[in-house]
Amino acid sequence: MVAARQSGLFIYDVTDPSSPGLLSQYKPGHWTRGVASEGGVAYLSVSTTKGASWVHVLDISDPSDPQLIKRLETPGIAQRLAVSSPYLYVADRQAGLRIYDISTPAKPQFISRFKRRGNVMEVAASDALVVIGGSGRQAQILRHSR
Repeated sequence: MVAARQSGLFIYDVTDPSSPGLLSQYKPGHWTRGVASEGGVAYLSVSTTKGASWVHVLDISDPSDPQLIKRLETPGIAQRLAVSSPYLYVADRQAGLRIYDISTPAKPQFISRFKRRGNVMEVAASDALVVIGGSGRQAQILRHSR
C-alpha cells in the first residue's frame, strides 16, 4: 500500500515482487499522508490544505475494492500512522501523538495523547514501545503501558 498525496491510496499485489500489480486505488478527495494496516483493515491519514484532518478506516478484506467504514477527525494534521494491536498511533503534527484503541476497527476509541514541544510528524510502534519524531528535534522513545 502506498499513500500518494493527492492521488490517494494505491493497493498493490506483490506476490511476485519483480512484477507488482495494481489492485485498486482509493481516492479520499484530499491529501493522503500515511498508511498503516493490520489484517483486513487499513488506516489512512487524510488532510485538506485548510487544516482539516481525518483518519479513514478502510475495510481491505477485498483489496480490489477498499471500503470506507469510519472517518475519524483529528485535531491536528494527521501525518504518519503505526499499528501495534490493539492500538493505532497517529502522529498528529501540532496536536502531538494520539492513541486510539482499535479493538473494534469501526469504532476507534481515543484513549490518550502525548504532547511534546514541536510537531510530531513520524511514528513507529512495536509492542509497548513507540518512537516519535519531527520538527528537527531528536526522536523520543515512549513506553505505552497497556
